[in-house]
Amino acid sequence: MTSPAATAADVLPPPDAAPAFTPVQLRTFDELLSVGTDRPVVRDGFVAELEAHIKAGTTSAVAAWTEPTFWLGKALLFSTLDCEGKVAAEREAVDTAQQLHPSAAVGIAAHHAIQVAQTHRGAAPATFVRWSIQALCNSDERFATYWESLQPGEQSDMLMQTVTKLNAFLTSWPALRDEWAWRFEESVQARVGKLKLAARIDLVLGNPKPDGRQSMFLCDLKTGALNDRHQAEADFYALVSTLRHGIPPFRSCVYSLAEGTWTDDPDITETRLWAAADQVIAATNQLVEVLGGDREPALTGGDHCRFCPLADTCPESTVAP
Repeated sequence: MTSPAATAADVLPPPDAAPAFTPVQLRTFDELLSVGTDRPVVRDGFVAELEAHIKAGTTSAVAAWTEPTFWLGKALLFSTLDCEGKVAAEREAVDTAQQLHPSAAVGIAAHHAIQVAQTHRGAAPATFVRWSIQALCNSDERFATYWESLQPGEQSDMLMQTVTKLNAFLTSWPALRDEWAWRFEESVQARVGKLKLAARIDLVLGNPKPDGRQSMFLCDLKTGALNDRHQAEADFYALVSTLRHGIPPFRSCVYSLAEGTWTDDPDITETRLWAAADQVIAATNQLVEVLGGDREPALTGGDHCRFCPLADTCPESTVAP
């Protein structure tokens, strides 16, 4: 029997020893992290069945792939399901070092600042942001080029937007405790035959348990609002983590810093992992056919057209001329 949900008061030190929570922090602690509640236990043999299903569904396709490994990450997976033509166009684009989109630059800086605020506590949000932008300029040539191209007023705008995103995290999440084994930007990879699945997860809490308890928590932090695609993205992260660790995570979600909310149902179930596996199988087979030259890519219009190299000329483009 699952124990009743614990509240912050049940598992934190006494009030005089613990920081006060904002209402949103308390909701995140109680409803999303659910600290102190029992975790489900993975069914014996489930992960092996899941892996066998993916292998059976992709073996024929990846066998025709000329390279030793067929690599599939989140962006490529969902770009394929959006529009095969966009994926083919991006592969053929000469300019692969396109300038960062302003919202992407803010997102990169905000994610880094959130990490720095956790590892070096005590400074003001604006200080964390300045540290992060300097570090990114030193380590990421594309980011540095973008930052240096901005006028002082534009840099100021970006700084304030990033401070806002960082402050949203700090006022919406409880301080991460060391015993939660927190880490940021964790790269996870899983190999199924010739297929390699890869994910980079913004925030991970917990570690796999030898008793099969689903103890890990995965979270992708978005600076904008939630959309219908985000639940599937969270499930893909859960799938890669499941195959890598042999145990599904307890929860996987996308959290909107703009809204202070998360995707509707973060609990990871067998049904959701099977659905994520089927998406991987479908995208892998489509990609091998298109990129291998077996057929022409299908063109599908949508919001993704805004980011396609052929947006101005594609007959299915939704971008206004």
